[in-house]
Amino acid sequence: MKMYSSYEEEITFKDFYIEEIKNKGNYSEQDYNEWCNKYDLSDDSVVTWTMADNISSLSYLSDEGDDFVGTTDTTEYDIVVEDIIEESDDGNNGFLIILER
Repeated sequence: MKMYSSYEEEITFKDFYIEEIKNKGNYSEQDYNEWCNKYDLSDDSVVTWTMADNISSLSYLSDEGDDFVGTTDTTEYDIVVEDIIEESDDGNNGFLIILER
């Protein structure tokens, strides 16, 4: 399955916790703990935000949003379904994927 980066970098799961739970409040501590258990993750696991649609992922990476010029590059990941944290759906078909457990 192909997924495309919609975030500039790969981050540790701890950094995800700080940014998305502590700073933004997008997910709960319960979500974090459940994902750690379900997906066998630790604070040092590596994750990144992705989308199945390359055009949508490019619009996230571009400063222009949906009006991107098309010159922005994205990383393509070839992953298995088990590496998608399905519960992380951001409402725009963006998902957190696991790169290293």
